[in-house]
Amino acid sequence: MKWVRIGQLTNYISISEQTVRKLMKENVFLEGKHYVKNPYIGHTLFNLEELETWLLQHSQGSSEALKLMQMKDW
Repeated sequence: MKWVRIGQLTNYISISEQTVRKLMKENVFLEGKHYVKNPYIGHTLFNLEELETWLLQHSQGSSEALKLMQMKDW
C-alpha cells in the first residue's frame, strides 16, 4: 500500500488536486478508505491503490487499454 500527499497524486494518477478536493467534500472519497488525515505530520495522505481502483471503476465509456493509459507510470 502506498500513501502520498495531495501534491504527489498527479505524479501517479490522472486526477487533479482540485478534483480530489471536490470528491472529498462530496464524500465520494471516504476517510479511512481513500485517505487519512494524519495529525502527527499535518497532512492528508491518500491511498494510491484505492484511488486507482476508484478511477478504473468510474472511467465510463473507455476500453481497458484506454483506462490503463490514463494512469501515469503506476
